[in-house]
Amino acid sequence: MALFNSTTARFPPAMSMSMNPRDRPSDPLSRLRFALETMPGSRKYVFTPATRAEILSELYDAFWGQYAHMFLPLSNSSLPMHATLSQVQAELGFAGAGAAEDPVIPGRPCGHIFTKGESCFRCKDCALDESCVLCNRCFRASSHENHNVSFFIAQQSGGCCDCGDPEAWRQSLQCPYHPVLQEAEELSHAALNTPDTTPRTAPRSISEAEIPPVPNFPFRAPCPPELRDIMGRTIGYALDFLLDTLDYSPDEPTIPDNEADLRLQPSADPMQKDQYCVILWNDDKHSFDEVIQLLCDTTNRDRKDATAIAHTVDEQGREIIDMNANAGRLLEIALIISKIELGVTVRRAYDTFREQVAMVIIEWLVDLTRSRLGADTLVTREVIAAELLSPRRRESNIYGSGPQIPDLSADVPGAARIDWLFLYHTRLWKKPRMCLKEIYASILTLSHPHKIAVGSHFAAVYHRVIDAYLLVDREAETSIKYFALQLFTVPSVASYVVRHHDLVTRLLNIIINFFTNQIAEKRILKNTTASTDAGELDVESFPFKSKRFMPVFSDLRYLCHNQPVQRLIASNVSFIHKFAKVCQLFMCVHPNKRAATSHVEYETDAWISVFNVTLSLSRVIKVYGEAFAWATPSQLINAITTVVLEIITVCTLSNDKLDKNKFSAPAFHSVAFGDVEYTIIEFDVLEEWVSFHHSLHWLLAELLKHVDILSEESLLQVGVASVRDLFMRISTEPMILTMIDFPLRVLSMVAQIRSGLWVRNGFPIRGQLLHYRDFMLRELCYDQDLFILQTSLIILDPNTVFVSILDRFGLLQFFCGSVVHPVYEGVQLSSMVEEVLYVIITLLTEKASASKMPLPAAVRREIIHALAPGPCSYTDLVKRVAERFVDDVCFEHVLADVAHFRAPESTSDT
Repeated sequence: MALFNSTTARFPPAMSMSMNPRDRPSDPLSRLRFALETMPGSRKYVFTPATRAEILSELYDAFWGQYAHMFLPLSNSSLPMHATLSQVQAELGFAGAGAAEDPVIPGRPCGHIFTKGESCFRCKDCALDESCVLCNRCFRASSHENHNVSFFIAQQSGGCCDCGDPEAWRQSLQCPYHPVLQEAEELSHAALNTPDTTPRTAPRSISEAEIPPVPNFPFRAPCPPELRDIMGRTIGYALDFLLDTLDYSPDEPTIPDNEADLRLQPSADPMQKDQYCVILWNDDKHSFDEVIQLLCDTTNRDRKDATAIAHTVDEQGREIIDMNANAGRLLEIALIISKIELGVTVRRAYDTFREQVAMVIIEWLVDLTRSRLGADTLVTREVIAAELLSPRRRESNIYGSGPQIPDLSADVPGAARIDWLFLYHTRLWKKPRMCLKEIYASILTLSHPHKIAVGSHFAAVYHRVIDAYLLVDREAETSIKYFALQLFTVPSVASYVVRHHDLVTRLLNIIINFFTNQIAEKRILKNTTASTDAGELDVESFPFKSKRFMPVFSDLRYLCHNQPVQRLIASNVSFIHKFAKVCQLFMCVHPNKRAATSHVEYETDAWISVFNVTLSLSRVIKVYGEAFAWATPSQLINAITTVVLEIITVCTLSNDKLDKNKFSAPAFHSVAFGDVEYTIIEFDVLEEWVSFHHSLHWLLAELLKHVDILSEESLLQVGVASVRDLFMRISTEPMILTMIDFPLRVLSMVAQIRSGLWVRNGFPIRGQLLHYRDFMLRELCYDQDLFILQTSLIILDPNTVFVSILDRFGLLQFFCGSVVHPVYEGVQLSSMVEEVLYVIITLLTEKASASKMPLPAAVRREIIHALAPGPCSYTDLVKRVAERFVDDVCFEHVLADVAHFRAPESTSDT
């Protein structure tokens, strides 16, 4: 370590500016340091292809020192100008590089990194989930006869082939190029079968020292310790230079208000030279013609130059459009560009030049992941991984102005370089972002411990990544947040980050705090308490209008879908407690009240945002509920008790979750029906506020689908004889009646809307009905409400439930013999009667959820019902069938059994 410190000590500005090139240090790493420190000034801040070539040359020289012959044939002791190592190795066929086929190594996954435009294959029958894909070579080599196979074109680089990964497939692919090693499968199973434990509150990331060497690799090349050391120190220094540069970079494209603010910007420039750059950032909102014309107008360029800049911005992510010392003129250009919401920054040329150097360093690291030392294709990636997982070596900059460096000490003690790179991802532009993702993907394929290690570091800074994604990042499509898909869908990684980083609870806290708008200084405030009383929902606020929240729910769903995480959810009561709080937050959100006399004056579209949230939340509820298939009877009873008590607390207005200006405490009244008097809830759907959204009830419905676990013996062990006794022990009959009344109100409102009684509420109410009952939310919301009512028939007196239904539909007097209704007119009355009969028939005959119908049988029934009205295209069919059924492996096979496919005969056929 002392050698590193002495050979890479920072050169003072005076020395770096005046040192004669002949006096350059002789040590390669010191020469690299000297070159990178002095290059901005010596090149007058102009970055050219020759500059890039010089940086690469210095990097390679420092990387291999006197061992260039181990990376190149003896006749090629150095690389040609502008060439990269992997490119030259492939062209020369060095140690097998560039061969059409890699050698077969049992236990090694494919790990092929997809490039933009490359074809990727997915087999639904073989893959564990939709994220598992194959490259063309592995797909052609494995058997997928009569399987449901699809392919797509990679839109960006960074993904990798999963062939050879035992955690990615339901069954062995039998790929001859990547046979699975028995030891690897046993290691994977061991990781998944870890005993259930309580998640750690203090996160624990895996360090480089804890990762063993990659096993079972027969092509190891002898690597001298000196070479291994210099490779590590060079990569470490390059990464530290990259991070030191990004310390001064802004999180998002903004421009200073005036020249004084511009000069006060954080800068690493020791001379604080007044030379500035205007940088245009990538944008998906504006057309090429619009940007080209703007560049011509603001910078006086001709159309050819402006077109070249526009294409560079699109491909690279940003480009310098002007550079000089006239700060006023540059600010004027930036201001004009920013008026049409194009991303633009004005920064010192010194810092911009260093960022361009950092881009070359990232490209160099990508090249190293594709290179080899002799026949060893792993050693360079292992060194990169080791340096990424090690803490950065930061030196205080006494010459430049202080950067705004985030404090990670509280969240990630001893943060590694990879933690900082995850955090600084938003400060980069399109091209380096994609390159970094490729580097991360190449590390994931090294070994299972490497995959766990990267996952643990990503989980450690996940909340910061989400902050940036939701509130800062201009280019969401290249956000590092989407790296979660490659990590959270791996069962062993998901299990580790949930156990050691308590990631499910942290995600639920993020959701609560984001939607209650607890946001300050572009950060979602932390709230570690289990209560949601800290804030209220405002459906007109930014969180609801932002569509970026959907992938956050997806991350939660990916985590909870993994079997080891599901077992943990079922066994640890804290998970259902916290999730019930999240569901409680969205209870009865955005209620509706019937416009009886005049049309609503202003039709808001806030319902669209609310339904987007509901769709995302209900998918998580489905997965969360499915976890309790692994529960013991006592664990399921505890979960049901928790959710029922939360529902009653909300529905009785015992807390402040419901707006007391719109909802009132439950009131009861006595009604006579069939010579018997019943005490039921008093509520008029025609006059009161009703919401479509009852997330706690949907969660309860999912839990109740597992009551087959509750045998008589298990119920007797907790002191009850039946499910009805269990509910009566949790609460009283009036409270249970109150609980079921909320979904009943929705069914009544649906019937009234369909009967034309809410026409004065305009299109929004029709749109809500359409989504709730007829499209993707049907199984997740409408069917759940019906199932709650079905359950109530065994918990309460069925007669009381039926009378409540008739009363809520406003048809109690009709079924007592009065054919005149004070509100329902002729057609409306008959329509309401049809609707209530439909609900009653459904409650008595629908048994899919109650009997836990096997999935293939449920899919078969859904397809038959969808095709009953007549033939339709595949696209229309999947819209009529629940998303869960379409995504299942059996869907296409069942479809082939029950329907005939008629191939199109012309281009106009559907």
